[in-house]
Amino acid sequence: MPGHIKTRSLPVLLACLLSACGGSSSETFFTTTPPISTMLAITDTGISLCADYAYTDTGTGYNVTGSTIHNNNLDCNTQAVVPTLATDGFETPTTGGDIIRGGQDALYGLDATNNNATDGHAGFSYTQLDTNGNPLAIRSSDYSVTPWACVKDNVTGLTWEVKTSDGLQHKDYRYTWYNSTNSNDGGEHGLGDTGFSTTTGLESLSGNYTGSDQCEDFARCDTEKYIADINASNAGTGLCGSTNWRMPNRHELLSIVNNNITGPAIDTGYFPNLNPLSIYWTSSSLADTNFRVYAWSINFFDGSVNGDGKIQSRHIRLVH
Repeated sequence: MPGHIKTRSLPVLLACLLSACGGSSSETFFTTTPPISTMLAITDTGISLCADYAYTDTGTGYNVTGSTIHNNNLDCNTQAVVPTLATDGFETPTTGGDIIRGGQDALYGLDATNNNATDGHAGFSYTQLDTNGNPLAIRSSDYSVTPWACVKDNVTGLTWEVKTSDGLQHKDYRYTWYNSTNSNDGGEHGLGDTGFSTTTGLESLSGNYTGSDQCEDFARCDTEKYIADINASNAGTGLCGSTNWRMPNRHELLSIVNNNITGPAIDTGYFPNLNPLSIYWTSSSLADTNFRVYAWSINFFDGSVNGDGKIQSRHIRLVH
């Protein structure tokens, strides 16, 4: 049974200790389910706007004449639960008077129930942290006035690295995907950097690869070395007082995507210094054996998920 461990029952195991244990049909089996790991708390999509229904519709309970002018960026005037004329919201006359049907993303979840702009867009909730990992005494949406080093997501409990415009954490630096631990690599450790135009080879591919050469130290432009450098930074105290930074998995990185906007699809009031076309690595390799040289990445222009070859140069944002 997929996802389960098949184990002989206790009487059969005892019998096996006393005699040869064959494949008798009298053997009984039971299955045990592996323990479930702690799940990541779920953030919302960030979608806080509604679309209208600009069609002419009669005889279905609406009996409305649509304007044929469709709008996708409207304030939701009501939190309708069922799509009926009595509960749907309506646009203001200046936008055509078309109905806003219920059941839309913005009407549900944290984006509707916890929409508080003082700590992040819609249902997102963030806390800015200083270089020691403490909340800022004075919060500001202007990074140039009151800079912060990290951001804590109050929904998931994860703390995120904030990129800079200079030094080791430069927003434009890129890295190849590399994990030499032989665990959590999908069977392919990726491409390690050893110097300008020199790399360690991939396990399953032959040939020469130049690596990234697009970071502060040309010999350390892979994800594993960047993680080590961040954890050893600030005289060994790490970033924001932590030394357990790592690359986020796919679901973790998706948790900070704001699907309400594009270019970039993230709350820039808390995540400054972001190239709007940035593609960021995750720690998750593609599961298919034939594609183990690929890892999942997320394009923060539109929040899309992609599979990129581990020899590619991509951005990285660490988490702990």
